[in-house]
Amino acid sequence: PLISYLTSLLYKFFGVRVFLGRVVAIIFSLGSILLYYHFVRLFFKEKVALLATFFFSFTPFNVYFSRAFMPESLMIFFSVGMYYYFCLWLKKEKLHILLLASIFGALSLLSKPFTIFLWIPMIYLLILKYGKKIFFTPRIWVLLAISFLPAFFWYAHSELTLYKHMEPFLGIIISHKFYVRMFITFSFFLTTPIGLPLLFLGFLLKNNSKEERFFHICIFSLITFLFLNAARHFVHYNYQLPFVIVIPVFMSRGLEYLSNKNFMQENIFSRFARNYNRMINIIILTLFLMCLISIRPFYNWNKNTYLSCKYLD
Repeated sequence: PLISYLTSLLYKFFGVRVFLGRVVAIIFSLGSILLYYHFVRLFFKEKVALLATFFFSFTPFNVYFSRAFMPESLMIFFSVGMYYYFCLWLKKEKLHILLLASIFGALSLLSKPFTIFLWIPMIYLLILKYGKKIFFTPRIWVLLAISFLPAFFWYAHSELTLYKHMEPFLGIIISHKFYVRMFITFSFFLTTPIGLPLLFLGFLLKNNSKEERFFHICIFSLITFLFLNAARHFVHYNYQLPFVIVIPVFMSRGLEYLSNKNFMQENIFSRFARNYNRMINIIILTLFLMCLISIRPFYNWNKNTYLSCKYLD
C-alpha cells in the first residue's frame, strides 16, 4: 500500500484531496519514463531507445494508469527500475548497483505479486553470464534474498499468495470471447491498430546478440502468465499492464527497420525512399492520435456509477 501511504503524507500538508493520489502516480510514471530510456539504451542504439520511450510514454494503457490513483504506476516504475539496474549490474558488476536492483526488485514484487513472471528473462541473463556458476555466486543469492524475502514475509502476513491470484483458466481459454477480448486489448490499448504491425515486425527481426533475446523471453513469460491467469486477465485490464515494458521495444525496432534507407531502397517502397523521414513522422503522429482515441473508452463512466460514487464521497 505504498501509494496510499505516500498520499496520506500529502494529506497532512494539503488536506484530503483525491488529486494528490494522482500526483503521486504521475511522479512515479515520469520516473519510469526516464528509467525506461536508459534501460532500452543498454541493449540498442539511441534511435531505438528514443522511439521505444515515446511508445512507452503514449501507450494507451500507460497513459491511463499513469494518472490513476492505483498502485499500477508504482509497479511499472519499480519493474523498469529493476530491469535497468539489474542489466547495468551485469555490465559493471558494482555492488551498489546490485543493491539498487535488489531494492527495486523487492518493491516490484511488493507492488504486485505477479511481477514474479518478469524474473524469467532475468534468470536467462544470469545463466547466459554465469552458466553453471549461477548457484555458486554469492551476489546472486544476495539479489534473490533482498528481492524475495520482503515479499514472502509480507504476503505470508497478509495471507495473499500468487496461488490465490491464479484462478481456473481452462474454461476461459477455450472460449472465443477471451481471444476477442485480448485482441481488442492488444490492438487498441497496448499498441493501437497502426502499432500492432510494428510489434509483429519488430518481434520477427533477427537479434544482434544473445542478450537481445531478453525481450523475446520477457514477452513469452508474460504470455504464459496471461494464459495461466486467464480469468483475471479477462476481467481486469491492469493485469496486461506489464506488457507495456516490452511491447514498445519491438514497436521501435519495427519502425527503425522501416526507416532504414537500405530497406526503403530495396523493396516495393523504394519510390518513397526520398521522403522516408516524412513517412516515419506521419506514423509517429498517427500513433499519438490513435492513443488519444483509444484511451477515451476508459473515461466513459456510467452515469449511475458516477452518481453512486459522488454520493459515497
